[in-house]
Amino acid sequence: MRRVSRSSTLLVAVATLAPTILVGAQAADPPLDRWLLPLRTRVPPGVEVDLDLSGGDAFPDGGAAVAPGDVVAAAVRLGGRREALPEGRLRGRALRFRVPMRRPGIATVRVELAARTRALDSAAVRHYLQAVGAPDSVWRAYLVEPYPRRWRERSAAQATTFVRVASGARPLPAADASWRAAWHAAARAGDGGGGEPPSDTPPPTLELLPEADPTGVRAGDTLVVRALRRGVAVAGLTVTLAGGDGGTRVRKALLPGSGARRTDAEGRVRLVLPSPGRWLLRATDLRRPTRDPARDAALDWASEVATVTLSVR
Repeated sequence: MRRVSRSSTLLVAVATLAPTILVGAQAADPPLDRWLLPLRTRVPPGVEVDLDLSGGDAFPDGGAAVAPGDVVAAAVRLGGRREALPEGRLRGRALRFRVPMRRPGIATVRVELAARTRALDSAAVRHYLQAVGAPDSVWRAYLVEPYPRRWRERSAAQATTFVRVASGARPLPAADASWRAAWHAAARAGDGGGGEPPSDTPPPTLELLPEADPTGVRAGDTLVVRALRRGVAVAGLTVTLAGGDGGTRVRKALLPGSGARRTDAEGRVRLVLPSPGRWLLRATDLRRPTRDPARDAALDWASEVATVTLSVR
């Protein structure tokens, strides 16, 4: 009689479960994505730009505002300098930040949100893992758990966007490429320090970094994005694309074959922006927690969610 290994059985289970977890209405939806959208993406130096932080499952129509107390850090990096953002104010279904753009350059605006802990039942876990494009290693780790399987996760999130700040009299500085730099790697090097979270709040360190000017993307361009965690490449991470003309329901955009790609060994992924409009890039990095006795004893998983918005011409 032919013997089937436990690992082979698990791989078959992964392949069998993943395509079917969206069948039926019992499964819970994945957590809402959060994104940051500037009301103007191109401005001259010296003006203020309003940026709205919101979220939902249908980008770019945010259906849920972020509470001011959920923001642990918010900053803008422009011309190599980092400054904390003024406090955001609720405005309709968004938390609005008014940001002064003081000098020419490509401004990187980043908001980091407090981590939240949640528990999911088995049906919700299976739906969630497919929705975020979890790798086989996560599926295997979950499936080997004894019954009843448990899923307790702490999830932190950050949202990033870009604004082009230039005019005929004050053009973009040719030497400034600070928008390329990893946020937390730059912070360790001491590039300004504004808007860092408290030391007892682990910051979300997952980043999706465009390798070309993110404010100069045109319809049909291929955008190369690199996924980093504290400056180290993240391989095998699913990066998804949603948006464009008319908006896209984020959950549908996460399904295979509809804009999802995995990063290569160097953390890079290539995404085609097919049409003008506002686009959302997002990724969820799932891993085992660090097991800090004071913080992680009751956790099974930790995750970081990164979103980036772009305006494509």
